[in-house]
Amino acid sequence: SLLRSLRVVLTCIALTSSVSVALAQSPGQAELDQATDLKLDADSIEKLGKVIELCKQAIEKGLNDGDKELAKQLISSSAFEQAERITQRLAQGRLTPRTLARQRDEAMAALDLAIENNEKFPEAWILKAKLYTLPEANQTKAIEAVSKAIDLLGEKPTELAAAYLLRAQLVTEPNDKLADIAKDT
Repeated sequence: SLLRSLRVVLTCIALTSSVSVALAQSPGQAELDQATDLKLDADSIEKLGKVIELCKQAIEKGLNDGDKELAKQLISSSAFEQAERITQRLAQGRLTPRTLARQRDEAMAALDLAIENNEKFPEAWILKAKLYTLPEANQTKAIEAVSKAIDLLGEKPTELAAAYLLRAQLVTEPNDKLADIAKDT
């Protein structure tokens, strides 16, 4: 009888612990878990889009601060990867001006989403600058984007050198070109 009472008490404790753990789980946790699993195998722009959508749903439903930050990082990295894949298509060439403009806009939208969810993402700013150099693009915005990347790169000498060289190619003033090239060395 004492053993039976002990079992009942232990069962109640176990059930209470399970219920409190389940209650402590964020409402959007299931979507975040799905997004995390899908990201591991995301081999297409469409699957990356699904990761982003699941993360947005998770945030909307509610996540604790740590999980919300994870969801934002997943959105940012997935959107950046989408932009990279679109940019690879652009590099293959033979696109009509209309298709080029549409795909550039898609890549820019993905980069905007990446940056919105992680403002300190210099690689996204660099890719954005490169997209601004495409035909019918905006050289001023390209310079602004690469300058933002330079500000974010901090102590990464290889990446900084590449960013300074890119900016040197974009600026028109000879003294500005020389200044960036000097910073590269």
